[in-house]
Amino acid sequence: MINCVIMKINDKNRDFTRRELMKMLLAVFIVVAISLVYYFFMRKEARSNAERRANEALGTTETMILSRLGKIETIITTMQFMVSYSLDDPDEMDSISVKAVESSDVILGAGVAFKENYYRHEGRWFMTYASYDKNNDTIKVEHINDEDYTKEQWYLNSIGGTHGNWIDPYYDDVDGITKMVSYSLSVYDEKQSPVGVIIADVSTRTIDSILSCLHVYPDSYYTIVTASGKQIVSPTDEHKGKCHTFTRAIESKNMILSLTIPDREMYWQLYRSSMVFALLGLFELLAIVFIAHRSVRNLKELNEVSAKEQRMESELSVAREMQQSLMPDALPPELSANVDVSGLLVPARYVGGDLYDYIMHDNMLYFCVGDVSGKGVPAAMLMVEARQMFRTLSTRGPHPDLIMQAMNATASDNNKDLMFMTIFLGVMDMATGKVRYCNAGHNQPMVIRNGHASYLDTPPCLLLGVDADAKYEAHELTLASGDILFLYTDGLTEAENMQKELLGDGRALATAEGFEGTSAELIERMRRLTDDFTGQAEQSDDFTLLAIRFKPSSSVLTIKNEFEELAKLKPFVDSFLETNSIDPSVEPQLSLALDEALTNVVMYAYPKGQTGEAEIAFEVEGDNLKVTVSDHGQPFNPLNFEADFSIPLEERHKGGMGIHIIKEAMDAVDYEYCDNTNILKLTKKIIKTK
Repeated sequence: MINCVIMKINDKNRDFTRRELMKMLLAVFIVVAISLVYYFFMRKEARSNAERRANEALGTTETMILSRLGKIETIITTMQFMVSYSLDDPDEMDSISVKAVESSDVILGAGVAFKENYYRHEGRWFMTYASYDKNNDTIKVEHINDEDYTKEQWYLNSIGGTHGNWIDPYYDDVDGITKMVSYSLSVYDEKQSPVGVIIADVSTRTIDSILSCLHVYPDSYYTIVTASGKQIVSPTDEHKGKCHTFTRAIESKNMILSLTIPDREMYWQLYRSSMVFALLGLFELLAIVFIAHRSVRNLKELNEVSAKEQRMESELSVAREMQQSLMPDALPPELSANVDVSGLLVPARYVGGDLYDYIMHDNMLYFCVGDVSGKGVPAAMLMVEARQMFRTLSTRGPHPDLIMQAMNATASDNNKDLMFMTIFLGVMDMATGKVRYCNAGHNQPMVIRNGHASYLDTPPCLLLGVDADAKYEAHELTLASGDILFLYTDGLTEAENMQKELLGDGRALATAEGFEGTSAELIERMRRLTDDFTGQAEQSDDFTLLAIRFKPSSSVLTIKNEFEELAKLKPFVDSFLETNSIDPSVEPQLSLALDEALTNVVMYAYPKGQTGEAEIAFEVEGDNLKVTVSDHGQPFNPLNFEADFSIPLEERHKGGMGIHIIKEAMDAVDYEYCDNTNILKLTKKIIKTK
């Protein structure tokens, strides 16, 4: 019986081994197939990159040639203007030609050739030509009076033309060695009639000097030919064998630029990569076979270890879920009217020692962010204890220094493991945005105001858990509407990438700079920053963020047509003036005017017994506070019923005193009836306190 059982077990193991071996072979096939596909795509991309590099080099060379030739053309264009201006004085042509040669070290000679009998006293032909004399290091000038140059190609191509022309290359008549190209341009008199041609001679060495210093590859070379096929620049040593040639016409220069690259140089990286890829593929195949052999032999043991790890993972997952369940819930709408809060905690392990929490008491937001020394379960236990202390102590009043002292005393008692914690703790008044805070050795938070981010200068106190008698000092900060207080642990600024570089305070601050959005959007932006920076690197520390955006209550108050509702008016006015930094001296007159306007709505706007509402909306425009009182009651324009104090009291109509009081209290009063709505608009000059 025992032998039968053993045989069944062995059969199962053989079947299991066979299945795993087939999986390995399938994996090998897939890897090889993917590698081959990748190789062909890589090969195509390498060829494309090599051709793109050649074309880019060609474009760069063309730009350099155009720049050099363009300078020559500019000189000749300037010479054209000077000649046209001096046509009455043929002697000036000498100095103009000399200036052209002097203005550039690449112009070997320049001159002006006039049409037949243009200067009769000079003869039938008249051409002045200045050239550089290398022997004497001077510029000599000569006149041509006995030669019909009008039959020359450079003259015929340019006379009467609107653009200059580059002439086919030729060898210098003087030494027969210097290869030259010429640029010619027609000259016009004041009646725009062609009178001659300017010519400038340039050695082809000028262009060759540009090309000689440009080597895309060691044996690559450039050539330049004219459109008619005459060579301007030719290679000294043409490469034998397979080559690739790229050409480009040089715009408006009668030239064609070519770049020739030997095949073995152009695609050397591809050939080398192919060899490396083949060797790697062979090693990869051998490695897979070796790993498959070892894996099949040890698979049973690995399965047992895996089962144990899965049980442990399951238990740690439960612990992680329990820790995440301790994170604070979003504030309900009735408590979050003045504040927008979002947080994120990502442990480096299943559980971590970071902490963030917030809770509301008596229109005060209590919040904290902390970092316990160490990681894992011990740190998580201290984190849970710290959170419970924070929640319990926050009910004793808005005093962050006293809360911190009590938390420190508790954390210091029985601290056998010598663990400590940094924490930033604050209390924000939801009505005013004033924050009282205390920093126990924690990272400096950021304040983002009007899109500008800066670190809050917070003198740190001693860490929690070090000295039970340590004293903690509170500081104050006032957030304006839209300001964000951003807190974090060092898991953000000390996040590491694959090169062991730290993300740092500078990157975090630069990411927050210019931000104008919700707290949740800021948290997401910082999360993306960390993910992009670390890449595939393993998370090195717990990562915690908390963003608090102050958004003062709405500038709109809605009340019912009941006298008891008027009690909401003054607190609303006071809160708006304080939040918007408006001088409170306007409050009495503003409250008086609104009280009168709303009393009329309560008493007369709606039929007796019908429930209705009135809406008061505040808006600041420059130095003016604009208040709109609207209701959907019966149409009524109070401006038509203002009391006339020029009439004796006994003869006046009843009422009208209220609108008179409103006008006296405000700087402007207007009324309109639109969409079944009475709209009373009040304007009051204000003074900002900040």
